[in-house]
Order: sequence, then structure tokens, then C-alpha cells
Amino acid sequence: MDYLPCPYQPGTGAQPPVLAGRADLFSKVGTRMLSVASFGRPAPSPIVLTGVRGMGKTVSLTRMRSMAQDMGLGVASARFARSGGDNMQALGEALARSSAVWDSTPSAAWDRAMQHLKEFSVEVNAGVIKLGTRLEGGEQAPGNLTDLIAETAAAHLDHDRRGLAVFVDELHTGSPDDLNTLATASQNLISDRGLPVVIVAAGTPDTAAALERAGSSFAERFSYLNVGPLNADESLAALVQPSVDLGVTWTPEAAAAALEMAQGNPWRIQQLGEGCWEAAMEQGRPLVLGSQIDARLVAAAGEHVMETLEHGSFASRWTNSTPVERLYLTAAAQSMGSDGIAQTRHIDSLMGRTSTQNSDVRATLINKGVLTAAGRGAISFSAPGFDHFVLERQNVPRLDSNILETRTRSAITSSHRTPTAQASETRRAKTSDRPRLEP
Repeated sequence: MDYLPCPYQPGTGAQPPVLAGRADLFSKVGTRMLSVASFGRPAPSPIVLTGVRGMGKTVSLTRMRSMAQDMGLGVASARFARSGGDNMQALGEALARSSAVWDSTPSAAWDRAMQHLKEFSVEVNAGVIKLGTRLEGGEQAPGNLTDLIAETAAAHLDHDRRGLAVFVDELHTGSPDDLNTLATASQNLISDRGLPVVIVAAGTPDTAAALERAGSSFAERFSYLNVGPLNADESLAALVQPSVDLGVTWTPEAAAAALEMAQGNPWRIQQLGEGCWEAAMEQGRPLVLGSQIDARLVAAAGEHVMETLEHGSFASRWTNSTPVERLYLTAAAQSMGSDGIAQTRHIDSLMGRTSTQNSDVRATLINKGVLTAAGRGAISFSAPGFDHFVLERQNVPRLDSNILETRTRSAITSSHRTPTAQASETRRAKTSDRPRLEP
């Protein structure tokens, strides 16, 4: 009997077979784009999707591009990069690509757009796009980008489109000049040009902070939409439905185990689904019509996924953290409860620091997308399983909640004692379970 192909798609930006839990997001952005297409006016502000990696921001942008096209909008799509390219030129290339098909039937607006493209070292000849010497940024860049987007939008209108939607992925990787240029151009398009343009971008949770650091006050008016974990029902649909559609079911125990591992992370759900398919092949029982995924397959898939993460994104997150950030991550892993949440007061106590002293490092880790806020005075790791990785790497134990509370109360009490008494107790304190770094 022929085995069934795997329906899961864990690749970066790959459209999953079931895109669950994003209906509200698509409704909000779709409403904004429809207003642009219907009334011929610019969106009141750029829209920025924010969330940690693996939440499906790129997948959502892809779906929104299709929505924009269905509404009659022209579409330009670019991806920023931290290094190895010129982001403004990449944006210019995307705008050129959105209109290059009309090079053989030009309009006055398209002629003007091509003149502005030269400022970005982008040339269009007979529909073929060529990139020249990298653009050097300057004070004129915001005006150049404003003119280019405006004329590109006008060219789309000349060719019976209803406006222009500009999509920018990985916005947070842009330099301060890139971000300031885009924000200023956005403001100019809204206040001065009045053309039907909407800008939709995506980035990690520190995107708003990066825009603020770039010096753009207009960025405060951007519409930020959080792309977070799926809830239980959404996770179950994303996990089970692709298999069921092929005639493969899940035992309740297997589904529960996989959902516990995934913790609502859409990318992890796709990884585990694919892992079950691969584990079935390795165990000599490939999945066919009528097969059932059981807990053994999920366990094998989970081991494979964790091994991949430990040598991939987990290792990268650890390597890119500063020494004090690693101390914080270690204390957080030791303090993590069975619900995946750690109390910041416990972390502060383990590190021997006050909440004020730890506020900057905590904020930085949240902005990096390594941690997420989990309510007042609580955090969690954005990637399920990262706590296990940290504990194993640092060779430290997870601490019982009673021990953590005792240590925290002791730390609070000692803060009111005399320096001599504090020094005496410090010498007697055991330090074997405190967070530490490898040599």
C-alpha cells in the first residue's frame, strides 16, 4: 500500500495546510486595505505585525498580499536584512517589480517612477530589472522614497488598479536610517499626497522600540498588531486537521502530548506534525489511509525536533545573549513552573539583584523575542522547550516553588538588615543552586 505524503509545512514562511487562529488579524488588516481600495485614500498609518519568531508573521503577510490583489490593489513586497544588502534599494526593486509589466505601455506616472528609481540604483528596461551600485543614504532619502511610492501608486491607478499595498517583512532588521526613511515617507504620503497607499510590515517585538530609537515620532502612530500563540482549539485544528483530511487520525493522548510540546507555537506544530510522519517511516510503519498517530510517534518526533532546535535556534539565542542576559535566562529557567511561567521576583532573588537592576536586561530579552511578558511580574520563554535547553547547558536544577518563595522572602528581609548582618548571612549562604555560566 502506498504511503501518504506529509501535509505539514514547517519551512520559514511556508503556508500551512490549515492557517488557524488568524481570522481576527486578517479581518483588521483586510478592513484597512478595503478602505484604501474603495475610497481611493491612504491608510491613516502603517500597520506592523509584531511577534516572536515562529508565530506566522511571514505567512500572514503572504495571505494579506493575496487579499490585497483580490481587492484590486497593486502589490510590492520587500524583505529587510540586517546585513548583506541595501534595504532601500530592495524596497525600490520591489516597487519596480510591481509595475515592470507596464514598461511596454508606459504612463506619465510610470515615466516619473522610473526616474525616481534611478535614485535607488534600480533600472527597468523592457520589463527587466537591473540593480546598480548600492545606494548611499542621505538626507534626501525620505523624499526620494516618498516620490517613488507616490508615482508607483499613480502608475497602478493609470493601469486600472485601485491603489498600492507595500509589504515589508523583517522590518526590525533595518538600520536606523532605513526605519526613519520609511516612517518619514509614510507620514509624507498620508499628509501630503493623498494617494491610495497602505503599508503593512512585520517584525519582532522590538520593532516599535527600534523605530523609536531611529528618531521617528510618527512611528508612535503606527498600528501595531500582535501575532501571538494559538489557543487550545486553534492549535488542535492546526495539528490534527491536515492529517484528518488525508484519512489519518490522532489518538487523544498523542494530540495532547504534541500540543503540550508546541505550547501554541504554529511553527512548532508544523515541525511536530512533520516529525510524526518521518518517525512513522523510520519505524517501518509509514502512514497510510486509516493510520493513526499515537504517543510513540509523537515522542519520537519531539526528540527529533528538540535535537534540531538545540543545534539551531536555541544555540543561536544563547550565543547571541550577553553574560548578564545568560544569567537572567538561567535564573528564569530554574524558576519556571509547570505552566511555563516564571515570577520575576524569583529570578531577581536567584540573581541577587533588585527588580530595578534587572529591568533593562529583562526588557532587552523581551524586545529580542527571547522572553514574553506573561502578566504582571511574570515572564515566559517565547520558544517552548528553551528552559530545558538552558538547564541542561548550565547543569543546574529547576527549583521547587517553595524553595523559591523562601529565598525570595529571605532576600526581602535581608534587604532591611544592617550591612554587617547581611555580609555574615551571605558568607553562610549556599550558592550551589544559583545560576552560573560555564567557563
